[in-house]
Amino acid sequence: MDNVNVAACKDRGPPIIHTPILVGTEPADVATAYAIAHARQLSVIDRGARADSWPKPAEITLPGRTVGVLGLGDTGRNTVRRLWALGLKVMAYDPGVEGGTGIPGLEPAAWSAEVERLDFLIFACALSRHNFHMFDAALIAVLQSGQVHSAALDGFEAETLPIDGRLRSMDRYIFGTHKGSNTVDAVLRASHEGIDRLVGFLEATPVVAQAV
Repeated sequence: MDNVNVAACKDRGPPIIHTPILVGTEPADVATAYAIAHARQLSVIDRGARADSWPKPAEITLPGRTVGVLGLGDTGRNTVRRLWALGLKVMAYDPGVEGGTGIPGLEPAAWSAEVERLDFLIFACALSRHNFHMFDAALIAVLQSGQVHSAALDGFEAETLPIDGRLRSMDRYIFGTHKGSNTVDAVLRASHEGIDRLVGFLEATPVVAQAV
């Protein structure tokens, strides 16, 4: 919906037809994969092996670790289920959730309660005025200082990344290309759903004949 001028559509009348709750599983897979990759330092090992240095970095075991998930929409809920399956403890943050998270056994926490106890922090929320720049240049500072061990991003404010950007020089960083939901299966699923909704709208819209 980020590229849709919702206000203009409301003013001029054309309906907005979209397909929500369809591709939460795919970015949840990516978020979980990032957590595994950083825990086992797979990117560091891969880069070292390619350079023939054969690194043996210190890694951590996932079960028993604590992860915070920020945002409990479709992607966030699917991410929580995957993390639980791996044996992680989950703290969930979403100020828009009232009366429970919708996931049995998961209670929402207040941001940023006990955030210092987290081993991982996953942002699974849609961009809004409430979370704009929730993390920014400070991320680079804590990565450089070692306060945060590593990071992974699938989307960036400026795409592509600036050639002289400081993130490019950081070894413990995994870059995505803003395609966490873009699998063949997800595209087909969303396309079929979109076509079905459009057909349903057209079938329900009366045709008005006009003389020319």
